[in-house]
Amino acid sequence: MELAKIINDRVKELNLSYYRLSKISGVPLNTLYSIKNGVRKLLTLRNTIKIFDALELDLNELKKIDWK
Repeated sequence: MELAKIINDRVKELNLSYYRLSKISGVPLNTLYSIKNGVRKLLTLRNTIKIFDALELDLNELKKIDWK
């Protein structure tokens, strides 16, 4: 599983816009769109935690990611 898929699935599940996620998490909208569009595969730990907190995701989900 990829980081983008985990985030995208949860955004859809919560019926959030990326604009709203940006406001809730404090992560720049450009960064979120880069993840969504597959341009960016990795995030800083700080931004990952902010996004996961905003989406109420467990950080253990990171263990499911194929980092290769």
